[in-house]
Amino acid sequence: MSVSRARGVSSSRSRAAWLVPAVVPAVVPAVVAAVLAGSVAAPAPAAAAPVAPPAPAGESSPRGAVPDLSSPVPSADADAQAAARADAPAVEPAVDTALPPAVDDPVSRALAEAARTGEPVTVGEETTETSLTTAQPDGTVTVESSAGPVRMQRDGAWVDVDTTLEVTAEGVSPVAVPGDTLFSAGGDDLLASLGDGKGTSITMSWAGVLPEPVLQGDTATYRDVLPDVDLVLTATRLGFSQLLVVNSDPSAETRAALAQIDIPVSTSGATVAEGAGGELQVRQDGSGELIGTAAAPLMWDARTDPRTDEPVAVREVGMDVTETVGRGADAGTTLTLTPAADVFEDPATVYPVMIDPTVALGALGDTFVQNNIGIDPQGGSTELRVGTPGGGQVDRSLLRFDVAGIKNRVVQSATSTSGRPGPGPAPRGR
Repeated sequence: MSVSRARGVSSSRSRAAWLVPAVVPAVVPAVVAAVLAGSVAAPAPAAAAPVAPPAPAGESSPRGAVPDLSSPVPSADADAQAAARADAPAVEPAVDTALPPAVDDPVSRALAEAARTGEPVTVGEETTETSLTTAQPDGTVTVESSAGPVRMQRDGAWVDVDTTLEVTAEGVSPVAVPGDTLFSAGGDDLLASLGDGKGTSITMSWAGVLPEPVLQGDTATYRDVLPDVDLVLTATRLGFSQLLVVNSDPSAETRAALAQIDIPVSTSGATVAEGAGGELQVRQDGSGELIGTAAAPLMWDARTDPRTDEPVAVREVGMDVTETVGRGADAGTTLTLTPAADVFEDPATVYPVMIDPTVALGALGDTFVQNNIGIDPQGGSTELRVGTPGGGQVDRSLLRFDVAGIKNRVVQSATSTSGRPGPGPAPRGR
């Protein structure tokens, strides 16, 4: 189960460099001012064209002759008009010669500093959890945008996201992630809780007291929550994922327990319900806005395709969503999972068997589509698929990036990178 506020392949990111057009606001006004001041040399006059003598009275000018326009027509009051013009006050041309204010914005200041020092300069005002803007000494700007948060603010400063788990006074938490993520430290029935710090929170429980977890990187493994069945929680940049690992052929008692798995969920500020297509939906209280969705839960065994390393025996897990308490701060929901029982009866099954109630809560940032899985929603999947692994299957991934930093810019180049998954469940050591 993957629970998050805003789904995304958090380590996927794109970089774009855009060219800042040279802006020299003083150029045109300076030229105008120079012309008005008479300091710009006028172009040399063209050579005078030959002028034909005037034709005698009553005769027309010969073809091609140029009339003599060099002498003005005599006027009786020409001297008086000239005198009047000389006495008239000079009229200044109606041209605004004031220079416009210099461009003063965060990017321009960073570019100026980068040009002065010869070193890249981060544009602090443009920094977000997913985007980093850097002014380069050559006059370009580089924008690095990630599909999930890579930094967060703590005590007024930006720090890198770190999903490594540590024991705290409240339980087990990641070192640095946006919002509030808390796992059980053992000894209670709290499974995990997730809050966005803005009034929306989700708390999941386990039907029984959990043991103390084994921590490895971003993963907490709770041993034997059922006989030879481990519960694995993994912190992500936006929430957490949950996985049940059936390590060996389960006993009759364990099979009975796995036949129906109830996960109580309490929410504040949101309501969890089942969508028309069987997916899980999370809607904001009051507005009803869809703030999250989830793919159908799945289960698979250890058999994999050697070409893709993906499971080859994947089965759907039934899921029912039952509202147990009213809306608001005391809202409650139970997720009832019904794994396929025949998987444990099949002699071809290779253990361990993974039961993954894939649930993603929050605004989704990416998904993938696959030509042989119809219209099943994949927004809550913890992976992205791309390519043609064989058998006619075609996968395409869709990611969302914040591109505000390159809007209306001339992009010179762009690159994309993606990260690797976390360490996964800790070895059992048996």
